[in-house]
Amino acid sequence: MDNQPIHNDDLSNRSDEVLYEFVMDEMEQESELIKGLWAKALAHAEGNDSKAKALYMQYRVQAIKDQLSALQIDLSDLSKEELFEIIKNGFTIIPQKIQIIKEEKAVAKEKAIEVAIEAQMKKEHEEYGKFGGWLIVLAVFLVVGNLYSFVMVEHFFENESLNTLKLLYQTGMDEKASYFKIIAYMSFISYGLLLAFTISFFRKADWTKNLAIIYFGSNIVASLISILLLVNIDLPTINIMSAVMGTIFQTIFAVIWIRYFMVSKRVQKTFVNENDDGMELMVGFGAIILASILYTSQSDKNTLMAKQNTAPVSTEIQGTVQEGNLMWQDDESAKSVEKNWQGAIDYCQNLNLAGHSDWRLPSFDELRTIVDKNNHPAIKSEFKNTASDVYWSSTPVAGNSYYAWGIYFDGGYESSYDKDANVYVRCVRDSK
Repeated sequence: MDNQPIHNDDLSNRSDEVLYEFVMDEMEQESELIKGLWAKALAHAEGNDSKAKALYMQYRVQAIKDQLSALQIDLSDLSKEELFEIIKNGFTIIPQKIQIIKEEKAVAKEKAIEVAIEAQMKKEHEEYGKFGGWLIVLAVFLVVGNLYSFVMVEHFFENESLNTLKLLYQTGMDEKASYFKIIAYMSFISYGLLLAFTISFFRKADWTKNLAIIYFGSNIVASLISILLLVNIDLPTINIMSAVMGTIFQTIFAVIWIRYFMVSKRVQKTFVNENDDGMELMVGFGAIILASILYTSQSDKNTLMAKQNTAPVSTEIQGTVQEGNLMWQDDESAKSVEKNWQGAIDYCQNLNLAGHSDWRLPSFDELRTIVDKNNHPAIKSEFKNTASDVYWSSTPVAGNSYYAWGIYFDGGYESSYDKDANVYVRCVRDSK
C-alpha cells in the first residue's frame, strides 16, 4: 500500500476507493466481517450471495465514513496504512493519534503566524520607518517653529521689552506690568514644550502623540489668554488685530494637528520607540526654568530701578523738567515748534538745550508717562509750556508706514497721525 498521506484533493476522488480497498481485504478474511452488517446484507440480498457481498461492502464503507465523520478525523494527515490501522483497531488509537496531529498542526500554525507577523512588521518598517506623508510637513514646521520661538523668547530680554516693563511700573501701572510678565512666562513654557515635542518627534518616541496633544492644546489656551492680557495692557505699540489673527491661525493649525495625531495610522506606526531616559522632558523643562530665572532676575532689576524713580522730581533748569530718569524739554519752543514726523526727529537730534545735545523724540510709552487728564492741557502740572494739541512720539504705527503715534493733550487722547502732518514737538533725553 501507498504510505503517502491522503490529501484533500485525493479525498474527493479516492476516499471511497481507499475504503472499498480496505473492506475488500477485510472480506477476504471472513472472520473479520462485522456480523450485524453481514446479516443486514444477507437479508436484503434475497439469497443472492454476490449481491450480499456487494451490499455488505456498501454498508461497511458507509459505517466507516460515519465513524470518521463522528470523530472529526482529517484524512489529509494520514497515510493508507495509518488509516487502515485505525480502522482495524476499532478506532481505539484515535485519541493519541489525533493529539499528535493537533500538536503538529499547532506548532506549524504558530510558526506560520510568526512568519506572517515578521513579514508584516518588515513591511510596516519599510513604510513607516522613515517620516512620510504629513509628518514631513510637521518636521519642517518644528524646525522653523523652534527658530521663531527662540527669537520670540529672546525678544523679552531685549531693551525695548524691558523698558516697556520698566515704564509700566514707573507710571504706576503695576497690574499691567504683571500681565506683561505673565505673557513672557507663558512664552517660555510654550517654547519648553515645543523643544520637548521636537526632540520626542525626531526620536520617534512612543509618547510623541501625548506631547503633541499637550503642546498644541496648551498653545491654544496660551494664545487666548495672551490676547485678553494684551487688551488689558493696552499698549499702542502692540497691534491687537494682528495678534488676534495670529491666534485664530494658531488655533486652526493646532486643532488640525491634534486631530491628526489622535486618528492617524501613520502616527501610531511611526512613533513606537520606547525611550525611557526622559531627555525630552529634561531639555524642555530645563529651558523653561532657565529662561524664567534669567527673565525674573532681569525684570526685577528693572522693576526696582523703576520704582525708585516713580516719585516725580520737578527741576526747572533752563526750560527743562526732570521726571524720574528722563529730562524733558519745557521751554517756549515746546509750545510753538511744529514739524512733520521726520522733521520732529531731526529737530530733537539737533537740539542743544540746558547744556545737553543728546536729545531725541520720545517713544509713545515715554510720552504717555507725562499725561495727566485731571489738568488742562492734560499734562502733569510740572510742565509750564504745553499746547492743547497733538505732540509727536517716535513710535510708528505697526503695519502702516505712513502713520505714527501721538497724544492730543487737549484731553490726553491717544491716536495715530499722518507723518506728513505738522504736529507739536517736545524732546526728551535720558538722565541718570
